[in-house]
Amino acid sequence: MPELPEVETLVRGLRAHLTGRRIVAVRLGKTDFIDDPAALERDLPGKRIQTVDRYGKFLLLRLEAPNAAPKETTEDADGRYSLVVHLGMTGGLTPQHPDQPVALHTHAFFSLDDGRELTCRFVVLTIGLLSTPTLPRLQGMEAFKGRSFHTFYWPHEPVELAGKKVAVIGTGATAIQVIGEIADKVGELTVFQRRPNWSAPLNNSPISDEEMADIRSRYDEIFAACRRAPGGFEHEPDRRGFYEASREERLVLWDKLYDEPGFGIWLSNFREIFTDEAANAEEIPQDEEIAA
Repeated sequence: MPELPEVETLVRGLRAHLTGRRIVAVRLGKTDFIDDPAALERDLPGKRIQTVDRYGKFLLLRLEAPNAAPKETTEDADGRYSLVVHLGMTGGLTPQHPDQPVALHTHAFFSLDDGRELTCRFVVLTIGLLSTPTLPRLQGMEAFKGRSFHTFYWPHEPVELAGKKVAVIGTGATAIQVIGEIADKVGELTVFQRRPNWSAPLNNSPISDEEMADIRSRYDEIFAACRRAPGGFEHEPDRRGFYEASREERLVLWDKLYDEPGFGIWLSNFREIFTDEAANAEEIPQDEEIAA
């Protein structure tokens, strides 16, 4: 891996050259290093590079997501695409003109809107498993005469909802945010759901300089935890069996997880939460507990 001064110089140069540039085409010289090369070539053209940052041994290019729901209907800029480059493998990214000689082992080429190409050896595509929207298959949808769209394809122009009859299909994470935002603005709101959803606050908040310094000091520990965890997050499941812990011990764990930010309530829980209905029933507060 390049030494720290070299990395910082690399990042500063890339930030000046790439911020605000738009990717116009993607070409792969080799495809066996990525699970879905077609997705890379299909989904990235047209996206603008918003930021260039370094996180430990990784270089992160955040890209805008097309047709993302406006901030008025989401709590943060969810759904942004990213390109991640492992500096230990590549040493960096290289902006160059297409007619320049290509370095050995260069496998990915990103054509930019200023006529240059961004080249690298390995790319990690972090668009996530929810990057492709799925429309409900409802009979008669094509006959609906009003405006309709998946929140993934939310229009760039403002959508006037005041006084309108609005229907929301589903109560997933996005619908929960949309419903809460528009409920007091529309004339009539109808929500269609298969079954009630249960949600809890994510507790995310701005990260202070002190917190960020602590996180950076623990990169090796965090990456090691990610390698151990089943889903690649730093959250690891509680290795005790659900029924091995007493009721009091379970409540202590749940209180801790509920108060923390992120996905710990899901991924640092007892493993039985994924498979045992009785365990789930105990974790979710009952009406009388909420009232108390």
